[in-house]
Amino acid sequence: MKQKRFNFRILALTLLTALPLGTQALERMELLPPKAELRVDLSNSTNVWEELKNAPIGKLWADPQVREFLNLSQNNQTLLEDIFGSDDGEMDLETKVFLQQTKLLKGEVAFAFTPDQEGPCIVAAVNEADYHKILELDEELAESEDPPLFTLVKSSFQGVEIVRYVPEESSDREPYWQAWTANTLLVGWSREWIEQSIVSLQQEKPTEPAGTPKVQLHLGLESLIQEWVEEADGDLVPQTPGTFSCLFDSLGLMGVGDLDIQIELKENQMVMDSTLAVSDLKKGIFALLATKPVKIPNEPFIPESIVILETGSINLSALWKQLPDIFNAISPNAKEQFDLILLITKQQLGIDIETDLVA
Repeated sequence: MKQKRFNFRILALTLLTALPLGTQALERMELLPPKAELRVDLSNSTNVWEELKNAPIGKLWADPQVREFLNLSQNNQTLLEDIFGSDDGEMDLETKVFLQQTKLLKGEVAFAFTPDQEGPCIVAAVNEADYHKILELDEELAESEDPPLFTLVKSSFQGVEIVRYVPEESSDREPYWQAWTANTLLVGWSREWIEQSIVSLQQEKPTEPAGTPKVQLHLGLESLIQEWVEEADGDLVPQTPGTFSCLFDSLGLMGVGDLDIQIELKENQMVMDSTLAVSDLKKGIFALLATKPVKIPNEPFIPESIVILETGSINLSALWKQLPDIFNAISPNAKEQFDLILLITKQQLGIDIETDLVA
């Protein structure tokens, strides 16, 4: 038996050493800071915008009546222009340069926001020629004013040029770094992160996403909620009635984790999958969620040309049982006032809300 085990170990070690190193390819999104509260990845930026434009929601967005209702400029041609442009369709030079540069991002684009940095970290697929165009546009923008908006300071790391963008002295902006290697553009507010990404890209070439365009979004709600609650409560004792920490806990929001959304743009449809991590689905507002599947109605009143149809169900009775804890979290007086309203409603109108309406 010992001999067989020994032979098996030798065979396993032989097979492992025979495997080629680096069989798992590097994905650009893996380069983003792991502590980022928001991460977004577009598998193919060109196709994503084009598919969104042709999708039903894109056609609805482009409808002149909808744009007029939303006070959007009729001169804008893209969603990015709607986001970064002004109401009258006019843009400053910096915005125009930015939009020109985004058109050069024709492949995967991933970016992330971290709480300790002013702007996003960006990882994008860019060929060498387009990267030089991006640099040229930056240089033209810098020299468009006197004194220059920023100065480009160039250095190198392991044979890769790193460009530091230093704002002029009177600006309140922070400096940032930019580099290009392995057909990948790197933009970030930390030189250390830029260097770490360069090392990773030199060790392993990134993969190019295939298939239908996808948009992936990761939002770290747990840390965001925790930070907001701590800031709102200030010096108050946590988890005491009247504090946000007590209220949010009664609502079940302190048990919220990460939110992950994936949008896949297929030929004739847009498919979205969302996942929200929650520690207790029976607590607070999450008690509303009915976990049983809901059948999509096939009724004659639904128009064939409808853009969005959403179905769902809620569990009012489960939430009703959570209301005492929620009102106690607000204040003990709130619970007493709520009970008094229920009593008056029952006595004067003869309606028991829990029995007659909620159940």
